[in-house]
Amino acid sequence: MVSISSKECPNLKTALKLIVARLTESQSAQGGSAAEDNVADEEKDEDLEGEDVPMGANDIRYDRRLRYDLDILAQWCNKQVRSEAVTSLDQLRIVISIQDADSFQVSILTGLIEMMQSYITTIPLKLMLNVATSLEVFQEKLPRKCIRLLRGKAFQAQMAEGIMKILRETLFKYDESTLLLSPDLFNSLVHRQKQSLESVDTFISSLKYIFMAHYYSNPFSVLTTGNEHVNGFITSQHLRALRMLPSFKTFVERKLEQGSYSEAAKLLEDDDYLKSLISISIEEFREYARNVLSSIEIIIQLEQSLGYEESCEFRNTMDLYPAALSGELINLPKGRRGTTFIDSLISKVRKLDDESEMPFIVDQLETICHDDKSGVAWDIYSRFQEKCHSALDASQPLNMANIFADTLETHFKFALVSYKEMFLYEVLLSDLFTLQENVFLPTYRGALELGLSNPKHYWGDVTESTAQAPHISVLYQLYRESSVFINIFDYYSVFKGLIHRPDNLADDEWDRKSLAWFLQGIAELKFIGIIRDSKRKFECVEKIAWKDL
Repeated sequence: MVSISSKECPNLKTALKLIVARLTESQSAQGGSAAEDNVADEEKDEDLEGEDVPMGANDIRYDRRLRYDLDILAQWCNKQVRSEAVTSLDQLRIVISIQDADSFQVSILTGLIEMMQSYITTIPLKLMLNVATSLEVFQEKLPRKCIRLLRGKAFQAQMAEGIMKILRETLFKYDESTLLLSPDLFNSLVHRQKQSLESVDTFISSLKYIFMAHYYSNPFSVLTTGNEHVNGFITSQHLRALRMLPSFKTFVERKLEQGSYSEAAKLLEDDDYLKSLISISIEEFREYARNVLSSIEIIIQLEQSLGYEESCEFRNTMDLYPAALSGELINLPKGRRGTTFIDSLISKVRKLDDESEMPFIVDQLETICHDDKSGVAWDIYSRFQEKCHSALDASQPLNMANIFADTLETHFKFALVSYKEMFLYEVLLSDLFTLQENVFLPTYRGALELGLSNPKHYWGDVTESTAQAPHISVLYQLYRESSVFINIFDYYSVFKGLIHRPDNLADDEWDRKSLAWFLQGIAELKFIGIIRDSKRKFECVEKIAWKDL
């Protein structure tokens, strides 16, 4: 297997050289680094032949043929077939992985595919194209004759293990600095990773941005310091903002429903009383976060021991995390009927046999409690033991499965409520879903059109003169006012008349500068993808209709 990227392949010859060199050199004693050194040396002169060195008896590297000649690779395949490991060409597979197929120039990628197709009978090639965008957008870039040469099969490449390791260390492991993500934000983050080929580093960057945006743009992040004198930092502006939070509104409405009208009035009017509730509410939310994350771990252990049902929606931590925070595990969403996930789990626990199955479950719970004697699992285990001892002391029949199920049900009903029921959840939970989408999945078309048509939106420039606008913006304005086909000379003439001409500049110098600016702007518009050279009218450029942007 050999892998190439667009950065390494500025042209077709270099791409072929890398493929030939890396495959043949991988079997030699000199290793893969020698292959890249040979390619680097020969790129100094694309037309030089190989070194005039006598060819070894069993080595095809010293050859007078060009280094990008695929005949070298075909001969190498025949050499492998004659070895003891491979008896026929059908047993040999050569996989060429193009890491960023979207970034390759179409001419290079097309030429590479055509060259491989011409050698398909002598070189057993398999081409793997790593496409970060959709297949529809990628296919539009390739000529039809090139697409006909491919017999492709799409599959999703996911780096679940690396992502799970990161999530365990940052989100699924509780400490006092743990920041929870709202279900919408978490699902968006995971869904984007599953639907694309972004690297683990990109996923880490997304998490870093979430943490940075929460702590730097959230004025309530000062409340998470745990400082005893934190109330001294709270100003009247903080309290005014606190009273505008959704959790504050829910908290006051709950007090009114309970008939605590005086306490609701104090929340709205008494600043000192509101300050006294801040630290208490933050500690309660930290306890809630600890209960949720520990409950998820316990549920995973129970499901592994009891066996997953085929219809189970929650099979791992990434499925359970958003469901636990939203309260979906104990309460069915609106419009759905049936039993909740927790009710189904509890019913399976009640059916366990006290003699053969329950000891195994209890042993697993003890294993979880071994490292943390103050955690949630230890609390469940302690209450379970107390109930068992109470039943024995009262000379009642001991049903361990029912006692354990009752203990779990009591805990889960208390711990897995929706985060929106907690007061001041905005302090320790990030819900920047819209901001995350705008940063990592921006609407390119809207941003580009706004920047080109109204550059002062980003510049902050108050000038209204078209002559002072960027040259590409002037060209874009003319583009919008033109028909599908734009005569290039007329385009240049109008552009030249609109832009600002410096004083005391000779006509010849002005003509050269304006033409250079015009060609630069046209090249930039072509790069963006809104115009192209017309095949029907060679003296015109043609507008391109943007799709799926």
